[in-house]
Amino acid sequence: MSQALCLLHANCQGDALRPLLENTPTFARHFRIRQYVNYTRQSIAEADLEQCALFLYQRLAPRWGALSTEQMLPRLPAFCRCVEIPNLFFKGYWPFWTNAVQNIDFADSLLERLLAQGLAPEEALNLYLRGDPALLGDVAAVAEDSLAREEEKEAEKKEAPALLSFIRKPEMLLIQLGIVGLFALVVESAMFDWSGLYFESVLQVPKSLQIGFLVFMVMMTVGRFLTNSAYSVLGKQKVLQLAGFFIFAGFFISAMLGGMFESMTVKVIVNSLGFMLVGLGISCMVPTIYSLVGAKSKTPVGIALTILSSISFIGSLIAPLLIGAISQAFNMKYAYIVVGLLGLCILLMTTFCKAFKNN
Repeated sequence: MSQALCLLHANCQGDALRPLLENTPTFARHFRIRQYVNYTRQSIAEADLEQCALFLYQRLAPRWGALSTEQMLPRLPAFCRCVEIPNLFFKGYWPFWTNAVQNIDFADSLLERLLAQGLAPEEALNLYLRGDPALLGDVAAVAEDSLAREEEKEAEKKEAPALLSFIRKPEMLLIQLGIVGLFALVVESAMFDWSGLYFESVLQVPKSLQIGFLVFMVMMTVGRFLTNSAYSVLGKQKVLQLAGFFIFAGFFISAMLGGMFESMTVKVIVNSLGFMLVGLGISCMVPTIYSLVGAKSKTPVGIALTILSSISFIGSLIAPLLIGAISQAFNMKYAYIVVGLLGLCILLMTTFCKAFKNN
């Protein structure tokens, strides 16, 4: 069994994590690790980024430039899974790091105490490695202080700054999915809020025969039950392409062909057929889009869904304005033609946009 590439992009704590992973049989069967040290600004080979299937990283702030987390994650392939490792700051480790010699921020407080008592570095190191831990000071207190600091950092960590950073520069995948979701919600709004009025004002069908919304809802329900089976046969991309085609064809049949017949019965049947296609097409849109977010987005799922929903629900807001304005200026039939063109847009986006490929 070939092993996928796992990149470990971490500080000195990666040195401790790597052997643990490599000696875990299940992990070792599936992955080979290539380690890059982040605090030395070791650059990651582009070929490794392209092949990376699992990216284990400790977050780096924007000031780290090309190595920062916000610039590194978008460079990874769509199939790569990313796992963030906490940056733990424990002041009781690395007995060869001391402020007295290297003037660095990460010193071992226990070692520093021994040096402050006048011991030579060799004596302090010998005592540190071979002596009674009780002679070093309160080791447990140092550990508790370090853990308390980490817990305080987690408690103070705010979701808002992270959310704002993702909103300022959202992932392109989320923008593409959000636009398709926006189109889908315009279509839903057109059917939920305007289908009855369409049968009444455009087709002039008696109330007893206004079954357009009913057949739309029936097919939408049936489509939801069939969606998972369609995934396994066609894949998600083809399901979305068919959905866009059904929406376009349904509105075209209803708007362009539905009013051509004199017979009221034929008129109701043709328009109901169009509404059935729209219901079948729209049934899978939202579930499929949300499933793609969980499967492909590198943004944390909670934030990703917030961004997706924010973009998509604009469709519910603009649909009444769009349909009302076109209906007032021309005719409601033309409003439904415009909404039907959104189905064609969905078909084109799901065919050519990167977010929907390989699904």
